[in-house]
Amino acid sequence: MKRLFGLAAMLVLGGALVVPSVGAIEEKEKGPSISDIMTKAHAGATSQLGKARAAAKDKDFEALSAAAGELVKLGTDLGKAKPPRGEAANWKKLTGTYVKNATALKKAADNKKEGAAKKALGALGTSCKGCHSQHKAKAS
Repeated sequence: MKRLFGLAAMLVLGGALVVPSVGAIEEKEKGPSISDIMTKAHAGATSQLGKARAAAKDKDFEALSAAAGELVKLGTDLGKAKPPRGEAANWKKLTGTYVKNATALKKAADNKKEGAAKKALGALGTSCKGCHSQHKAKAS
């Protein structure tokens, strides 16, 4: 009887350890949510875009390159997500343009090209409306 209780306890404990792992695997395969991506990329001064703007202003090309690299990753993840509304082909086009602009920012930072960095930052900053107007979920 003790063996049976011991075996049952091990199965329960083992199951408790496996369940979070399965959830983590599903999350990894699914990728981050659009909301998480947009928060990390654009929400406030501590976002990657905020950090990039501050670094460009300070002519800190190393910090600018790091922030731009994160924007490239976030934009790539965004392109993998399913848009809440609108055509998937347009979503792919717009997120592809975003990644292209983030990549241009990274290249400008790596080459210490202040003018090109400002141009790429401007393009990233103005990309919001086009995407949101076609793909952002309508507020209820």
